[in-house]
Amino acid sequence: MYLPNIFDVKEPASITKIMTAIVAVKNCSLDSNIVCSSNVVNLGVSDAVVLGLHEGDSFTLDQALRLMLISSYNDLAVAIAEPSIAVSSGAQSGSTEGTRLFNVTSFL
Repeated sequence: MYLPNIFDVKEPASITKIMTAIVAVKNCSLDSNIVCSSNVVNLGVSDAVVLGLHEGDSFTLDQALRLMLISSYNDLAVAIAEPSIAVSSGAQSGSTEGTRLFNVTSFL
């Protein structure tokens, strides 16, 4: 088995990704199916860390969370956020919900 860059040090997931994970786990089952949309494929950020997903690719929420939190993939974060944050009626309310959970208000 070949694992490229196995010993490279990687930065952990950002606070935003951690909050996305918390809201996702709160609103969706870990066996929920996450399907990548065109938003996931077209991030529009040139230096983003991406897995290289394609529209229609699918994962369970459990698989997606593990990949996003360990490798900090931005495209997977969007794929997770779309269905889970939508349950919270929009990205802004999901983000606000996360900040209330941690009582983090001084950063906003």
